Amino acid sequence: MGSISTQDPWLQARNLYMKDLNEEEQKVFETASLENLLDSTNVARKSHEEQSRMRNISRKLEPFVNAICQFGEALDVFSNTYAIAMAPLWGSVRVLLHVNQAHLSPNRHFTNERWYQIAKGFQKYFKNITDMLTRIDDNLPRCRIYYALFPAHGRLLQAISVVYLDIIHFCIDAKAIFRELRDPKISEICTALLRFRRGANVVSGFLYKRIWKTFDVKFQENILGKFRKSIENMEKEVKLSHMIETSQDREVLRREKDEAERQRMINYRHLLLKNLSSQTYIDKHIKERRKRFPGTAGSGKTVLVSSLIDKLSKEFGREDVTVSKLTTQDVIMKDITSQEIGTIYYYCDFSDLRSLELRNILGAIIRQLLEEINMSSDLEQQITKACGQISEAVMNESLSAILFQAVNYFSRVFLFIDGLDECRFDVQSAILSKLHELCQSPQPKLKIFVSSRDEHTISKSLDKFPRLRVGEEHNSSDISYFVKETVKNKMKSESLRIRDISLRSEIITTITSQAHGMFLWVHFQITDLCETDSDHGIRQVLRDLPKGMAETYARAVKKIARNPLKITRAQKIFKWIACAKRPLLITELAEAVAFDRTDKFWDSTKIPHTPRLIQDCGNLVVLDDDATARFAHHTVQQFLIGSLPESSISDFRFHPGEANIEAGQVCMTYLLFSDFESQITILEPDIAKGISQFPSPKAVIASVISYPKLWSAIFSSHSFWRYLFPRKVQQRSLTLELDLAQFLVLKKPPSPDMSKRYQLLSYAIENWLSHTSDITENDKCWKKFRSLATDRPTSFDIRPWGNPSKSNNLPYTSLFYWTIHNGHTGLLRLL
Repeated sequence: MGSISTQDPWLQARNLYMKDLNEEEQKVFETASLENLLDSTNVARKSHEEQSRMRNISRKLEPFVNAICQFGEALDVFSNTYAIAMAPLWGSVRVLLHVNQAHLSPNRHFTNERWYQIAKGFQKYFKNITDMLTRIDDNLPRCRIYYALFPAHGRLLQAISVVYLDIIHFCIDAKAIFRELRDPKISEICTALLRFRRGANVVSGFLYKRIWKTFDVKFQENILGKFRKSIENMEKEVKLSHMIETSQDREVLRREKDEAERQRMINYRHLLLKNLSSQTYIDKHIKERRKRFPGTAGSGKTVLVSSLIDKLSKEFGREDVTVSKLTTQDVIMKDITSQEIGTIYYYCDFSDLRSLELRNILGAIIRQLLEEINMSSDLEQQITKACGQISEAVMNESLSAILFQAVNYFSRVFLFIDGLDECRFDVQSAILSKLHELCQSPQPKLKIFVSSRDEHTISKSLDKFPRLRVGEEHNSSDISYFVKETVKNKMKSESLRIRDISLRSEIITTITSQAHGMFLWVHFQITDLCETDSDHGIRQVLRDLPKGMAETYARAVKKIARNPLKITRAQKIFKWIACAKRPLLITELAEAVAFDRTDKFWDSTKIPHTPRLIQDCGNLVVLDDDATARFAHHTVQQFLIGSLPESSISDFRFHPGEANIEAGQVCMTYLLFSDFESQITILEPDIAKGISQFPSPKAVIASVISYPKLWSAIFSSHSFWRYLFPRKVQQRSLTLELDLAQFLVLKKPPSPDMSKRYQLLSYAIENWLSHTSDITENDKCWKKFRSLATDRPTSFDIRPWGNPSKSNNLPYTSLFYWTIHNGHTGLLRLL
């Protein structure tokens, strides 16, 4: 079957009509439009109507003719009865009608009785033309509307083009009639005939046969009939097109609904997996991948693990382990419920305390396992329930159960965990316990690789499994290569300058022989060499190299202590990096060390230049590619919080708890800067009176403790028992079945311009409560804490439980529930 054209219907009709025209006529029609054609026909009709004497007489006699038509037969009978009296009068009327309306006489002998039909036919002729033009005017707008509504329906467009073609034929024929009536030759013939007796009859018969009879037959049998059928056919096609469009609309709506449902499932799945863990394990792997050459201090084991992950992934056909083979939409659409190989990894990073939490470790492993699996609705519900648990112990147990289910989606799983020794003892024990359980499960085939320092707890737990100890004898060649390349690059960048070329070999030999397999130690020694300004100074450093990392760290701290201007700033930097809830940007760190609890406003003149921060820390702090500051190795922090070997550097020792309190004081002071104060609002007397009658936090406790199952929630809170019995912690595995969302309001973050100007603001908003979890009434910043927690007005939200004055419940109700849910002992003391 041939394709149906969707060309403009008028162009189809015009082109079809022009096929039978000669070249000259086609040129005329090339620029013709339907409007021009109709206008010219109407002009011809009106011109003939104004200039025709017969039509003028006929229009004037029309009322008389209509009356005669009604009573013609009665008058004929009456005139025949009274022929002597009526015949002269009625005969004169007959002659007058003959002169004016003989044009449409029937094709037979003229009789007196037919003059009525001639008069009526004359009017009918012009009425047909007028009616046809009216009919066209009525249907033409609909044709255009149909074309605009259904431009892609070929059958309808063809039907409309047929209507247009009928209009063209009618207009051409009608114009031809009017032109012929105005032809001088026709006028001369009619004038000559009128000179003879019965000339009027002959003229009427001539015009009737020559012009109007032919057009009338053609109009009645062809033009009008075809036009009506064309209109009917067009209307049928319109109904069919409407049915098709309706069906297509339903299909579009169905597809849109399906797409919306798929998008909802994708968003829900993304949110569900995101809630499992906030750790960006992919970014960590990419970062370690970049460190492989020329190497980064303290990254030996981690870089090795990242290399193993990439090598294993490529062996099983996955070029890049950080790039998913399938999108979330593919997973859902293809209903992928199993995988052959799973390569899972996790990096425990001391610089990000969140990465050392059991919940995030388990959650990140589960998330990777389920990234390309269309999980069941039952598993989705389990994940939702687990992420909503108040008790940390219950949450971890739930995640463990989910982990065992997720592993079963794979035939083989390779699991890498790096830096387990950087976690707390309880987290180490929990992870090792879960790994033992996984290894004992029959399905699937599970291979686990754990990297850590040789610590007693980890070694004892894994003593039944194969192990590989990387010692000096295993990586001496790597150390030698690392030293050579580092010295080469330092000399190339002119960071290390030597005059005696033989000194280069001496540096490489001496450092390689005393490195004992420690890349970090090499890094520190070469950095010290770069700080000397002569060959003699370099040889002195080489003769007095420190032994081991502890002596190396002590020497770095001594250098800091020699400059009194660096001591205070370096101490603050060490404490902030150790207690920060996430890695701090260098710009955030600059503001964190610039202010203390005595400041009242933000002062840009107190903020140090960021390059100086790293320099002041004697290479114990490094700047990552993402502009975050961290210790060069997690053993740096262990050195600073432990027993320092010499009294000269004992001032640098700090306790993590004290560092956390000081960070909380800075965060509260920062949020209370006058720069962030809200405008004072004058309250109406009745509103102020209502606020003054708000009960105190302690008074509201009695109104909320009657909430169902609240006591069980309180007793299951770890912080509640820690607050009552600091030396003996008790826990119960109970879940708080409260709708905490009803107590939360939409957060209003600081504006982008404000966050850009005040670099520490976002961190202070997010973490001031975390840093003050153990604050007491004896703390010097207790008043600041109470103000921020209860009534301090700010231009942005700092309270995750909402604003008490905007709550529909009693004030501080949402604060109380948030305190119980998050186990904040400082807020519990406040209440």
